[in-house]
Amino acid sequence: LLMADQAFALPATIRSRCQRVELRMPGRADALAWLATQGVDGETARVALEAARGNPGAALDLLGEGGLQRLREVRADLDALAQGRSSAAEAARRWCDEHLEQRLRFAADTVRDAALGDLAAGLTPSRDFPKLAAWFDRANRLRELVRTTVRTDLMLVGLLREWRRAGQSPRST
Repeated sequence: LLMADQAFALPATIRSRCQRVELRMPGRADALAWLATQGVDGETARVALEAARGNPGAALDLLGEGGLQRLREVRADLDALAQGRSSAAEAARRWCDEHLEQRLRFAADTVRDAALGDLAAGLTPSRDFPKLAAWFDRANRLRELVRTTVRTDLMLVGLLREWRRAGQSPRST
């Protein structure tokens, strides 16, 4: 049994000897129904499933480990920063714990969703997309550096200050 999320990267000699079986995420309705069988109410299941990018198992994990509350905190912190109601240092102090990588993913997802929401709704973009894309990239790079010796707390303060300067307010769900 060989599992690969990028089968094209395997040598052709290996691929030619394998039978390909693709596994896909269940549909939204099936995932929500499964979460309901696990005792998760409708709205909580919907938000958790979105935060887990459609993966019902990951959504259930988020609910069990407080991830949904962290998602709300990240969105509230980004909104407070954008509106000047909070400082980058205060938010960074709250974020610098064992869940920093998850908080950074939530921040990047929130920024992505806000940008895509404007485009999907057919709205004229009110955001500076090059700045938004650069911020998104920095957040993802910082996620990669969390386990290194780099002072992620200082990099996080810089990232959050940049968000505050941009004045971008993500939509909350």
